Amino acid sequence: MILLKSKNILKLIIVLISLLLIQNCATVKVIPDKTFNNISNYEFGQDRTKLTEFSKFVDSLAQKEDAKIIAEENMLDFLQTDASFASKQFVCRELRKIATENSIPV
Repeated sequence: MILLKSKNILKLIIVLISLLLIQNCATVKVIPDKTFNNISNYEFGQDRTKLTEFSKFVDSLAQKEDAKIIAEENMLDFLQTDASFASKQFVCRELRKIATENSIPV
């Protein structure tokens, strides 16, 4: 009887850990691809509405340490894409708000 309860408890623990891992994987993107797509073709002189929205979003991360770290990774990934120079320059300016030493090489 005790052995059966132990096995059930172990199964429950494995399920809970699995759910936590799945949840963490699902939150790896703090900045959605759609948000980056909205600014990726920006050129100097165009409407800056989408850039302003992006900037406000980055500002909203100010007090969320975990989110800032993931957002920084998202932004560094964006800088490695074929986005326009103007959009990359803008993201670099936004990155300075949340950047850590991980941003230095990029």
